[in-house]
Amino acid sequence: MEEKILQKLVSHEIEWLKYYAERSSRALLNQDSNIYEDLKAIGYTKTRMSLDYRCCPGLITSDNIITKETKIEELRQCEFPRGDNKYSPLEVFCILFPERKMEMLNKLIPETHPWDDPDYYTKNNNIIK
Repeated sequence: MEEKILQKLVSHEIEWLKYYAERSSRALLNQDSNIYEDLKAIGYTKTRMSLDYRCCPGLITSDNIITKETKIEELRQCEFPRGDNKYSPLEVFCILFPERKMEMLNKLIPETHPWDDPDYYTKNNNIIK
C-alpha cells in the first residue's frame, strides 16, 4: 500500500465519523481514546449498524502484526469481518504514527462556538427579535 492511499482512506473514514458519531462523544476524544469504543453512533439512521462497519472504508492487514515498526508497503486492504490483525485505516494510522494520533483525532473533535452555550442568546442581550 502507498502512503497516499492510506491518507485517502483515513480522510474518508474521518468524514464519515464526523457525520455518524455523536458530537458529544467526539468532543471527549483524547490521546488514550479507542476510537470505535469511545465514539457513540448518532442513532437515527435507517439501518442500525456499528460505527466500525458504517464508517470504515475497508480493513487493512499485513502478514505480520501491525506495529509502529511496520512499513506502509507491507500493508494491504482486506475484507470484513474484523478479526485478528485487521484494522480500520484510522486505527492503522494511529498505530504507525502514534505521535500524530491527536492530529487526526482533532479533525473529529467539534469546534466550539459561543452559541453552543444554551444561555448564549439570553446572556449579553443576544436575543433574536
